[in-house]
Amino acid sequence: MADTINKNIDAAKDKAAETADAVKDKVEEKKAGAEHEAKGLVETVKEKAAEAYNYVAGGDGEGKGLVETVKEKATEAYNFVAEKVSEATHAVTGEAHKEVAKDSNQSVGTRAEAAVDAVKDKVSEKTSEVKAEAHKQNL
Repeated sequence: MADTINKNIDAAKDKAAETADAVKDKVEEKKAGAEHEAKGLVETVKEKAAEAYNYVAGGDGEGKGLVETVKEKATEAYNFVAEKVSEATHAVTGEAHKEVAKDSNQSVGTRAEAAVDAVKDKVSEKTSEVKAEAHKQNL
């Protein structure tokens, strides 16, 4: 009877060892699969981070990034405003020069000089207007 019990114990030990080995193999298999999946996720995150960086900063032949585009648009907006201010300034000074040119109390030389200045102001006004429109189109 002791032999039977010992055989049963040995059989149970063998079965437990087989089960432990099977569980160990299954754990290793799952671990390897999880590691592979994690590496894939890490690579995907790296790719997405690089894409986001390129979108913001530009690079890798992607053309201008968001930062460069914003800088260009800000420059165009500034230039548009500057040209509009210049246009308005020339319009006001042109009108002032016209008034001097029309004033009969002024000398002929002063009136002639004011008339020339009024024409120059009108040219500058129109030039600024065209430049402002060009900057506006680039916005």
